[in-house]
Amino acid sequence: MHIIPAAFDYFKDIEKEAFALADEIERLEIAAEPVKSDTITLQYGAPTRAEKSMVAASAPGREYQGQFPTVEIVNQFADYDIVHLHTPFLGNAKILMKWKKENPGQPFVITYYRDVLLPDLFAHILKWYNAYYLPKLFNLADTVVCFSLEDFNKSLGSKYLQDKDRLISLEEIEEERDEMDLTEDGDHVKLDKRKVAATKLLQIYNFLLQV
Repeated sequence: MHIIPAAFDYFKDIEKEAFALADEIERLEIAAEPVKSDTITLQYGAPTRAEKSMVAASAPGREYQGQFPTVEIVNQFADYDIVHLHTPFLGNAKILMKWKKENPGQPFVITYYRDVLLPDLFAHILKWYNAYYLPKLFNLADTVVCFSLEDFNKSLGSKYLQDKDRLISLEEIEEERDEMDLTEDGDHVKLDKRKVAATKLLQIYNFLLQV
């Protein structure tokens, strides 16, 4: 289960990439068995037509059904092997913390994409929200994922994470073959990078399920 931020326009890049990653993960197979990768968003207000179009373009395999009560969704977490929160984000942190404390054996993964950008006053509220809740959530997570260790260490995420043993950088996971050598075309390289990231995330999921 992927939990994706959708706080107005502040996390559009994260939302788009997270949906695309979830779609790519579902294209993969484990022992010839398909991988099921569902997604929900944390947001205020029903999804707009533009949001639905963005999801359709970024992740054709996703079905954007709209909002569901968070408590109802949390009650369904038991049906999933992994719960994966994409951050920074806004909303329902206390409910997620309560769920993890009550279900310590269910793997909980958090990916940190970037710091909150500060174009206006509300963005400062988002920054405060994440500065308050992410250290607590990082402390509960089984694994915190970043795309680049160098970028993470320069970010606020590094300050939020006290136990660095929980951190896994996707760039440090060895891959069986270099997808980057397949093409020099910009669009294809972006897709290949996403495929590599999805494959590495699946390796992390499998490791957590075997612990």
